[in-house]
Amino acid sequence: MKLRFILALLLLTALAACGTNQPTPAAPAPQATAEQATSAPASQPTSVPPTQPLPTAVPPTNTSVPATETPTATEPLPVSTDTTAPQPTNTATAASAATKPRPTPTSAGPLSAAIYTANCRSAPTADKPGRVTVQISIEASGGNGRYRYFYQDKEYPTKFIEVTGEKGTRIIGAVKITSGDGQELTKEFDIAVGQLTCP
Repeated sequence: MKLRFILALLLLTALAACGTNQPTPAAPAPQATAEQATSAPASQPTSVPPTQPLPTAVPPTNTSVPATETPTATEPLPVSTDTTAPQPTNTATAASAATKPRPTPTSAGPLSAAIYTANCRSAPTADKPGRVTVQISIEASGGNGRYRYFYQDKEYPTKFIEVTGEKGTRIIGAVKITSGDGQELTKEFDIAVGQLTCP
């Protein structure tokens, strides 16, 4: 019973303390009216003045026309003239020498000739075992010295001509000699093969 009384007293004391410590409600903040909201001046954007570009320096233009130089007449250089007399050319002399016919050698007299045996060799064959070849030499003289040699209608380049025969027989024939001055000579020969030594 006593305990209940103490608890009730504590509860009342606590309630009384809570009632005295409640905070006073704050007054509401004044709200702006519609007229005040509409009458506020609108904020204008701040305009920045445009920047002007710096003027570019332009070099002055030279409009003056350059003066043309008048060409000065140059005096022609004196031309030296050759006063030496022209030298005669040898054209006529060279032409006459080129066209001049060669002189014909003077004839030394009547054409004559002698025939000698120069060489001999054996040239046997199956049907002619004693066959030999004799080389003769024609020694011409007279005429103009330009000789041509023929044997059996064949011309030979030199004075040496080869004729054929057989051992134990005689080689008989004739050669023709001509000279550059028009002379002509036929010379016969008679060679005894048995008197020759033909290896």
